[in-house]
Amino acid sequence: MMKFPQNILVVVSGKRRNHIALARALQFAEFYDIKLTLLSCVYDPGTDLSPLLSNSQKQQIRQQKLDERNAYLSNLQANLATKNIPVDVIVKWNRKIQRAVIEVCEEIS
Repeated sequence: MMKFPQNILVVVSGKRRNHIALARALQFAEFYDIKLTLLSCVYDPGTDLSPLLSNSQKQQIRQQKLDERNAYLSNLQANLATKNIPVDVIVKWNRKIQRAVIEVCEEIS
């Protein structure tokens, strides 16, 4: 007997009209009653590496960018809620998306 996952991690990159991975995961979630976790990774080297900004300014800019991406994912989450699909949203500040994916996999497993 084939086992199906309980949760699918979907990496959402940027603000696009169509997210191919999300569309595929949505098909599985609708058919097999699977929870989705939307992950978006944010990083701005100009913010982290700027010698002109203080640490508090860097933190403020970082938080603003995280909040913006979180709002975008929350909008996607609200659209999916109308289809009765459970969705979690995670936004990480990380230069390497691979590291963010590994961190989230460890957190949700």
